[in-house]
Amino acid sequence: MSKNNSEVLINPARESFFFTFSELDCHKLASGKCTFDLSEEEYTVASRNCKAHHYEESRVGYCREIFDSMNLNNDFENRTGISGSRNACGHIGLSDGQHRSCIAKKRSVKKLMFDRLTVNPHHICGACSMDNERELVLQDINGTIDITYERLHYTTNL
Repeated sequence: MSKNNSEVLINPARESFFFTFSELDCHKLASGKCTFDLSEEEYTVASRNCKAHHYEESRVGYCREIFDSMNLNNDFENRTGISGSRNACGHIGLSDGQHRSCIAKKRSVKKLMFDRLTVNPHHICGACSMDNERELVLQDINGTIDITYERLHYTTNL
């Protein structure tokens, strides 16, 4: 059971998000470097050589253009269309607005409006769930073999 809140203003710097990006919708995962971590020269070269035209969201300029557009009218504090849930682990999972939330976090935006933020005290995010299940015990003829998985975590490691 979750509690519903509407139009919640948060400080992204104080929050931890669980993102589910892939190389098809994130320039950092597609290229190894976030567009905001590129120098102007690197950005210009990457823009000219960008081969992600089939995947608009992983294009080098995608997040910069969203930031410029939202920052122009201080849209981070207005209705953003962002919806998410604060999980029992403390991470905010997003049903809509991953890029906008990631951009706000990355660009140190102080206030970000969530059109809807629920609280789900009985759910943990995928990264924390994997953390809880990271040891897999296999039985073999001589006993057990412990295999520990590395944590897959997209929360604050932007």
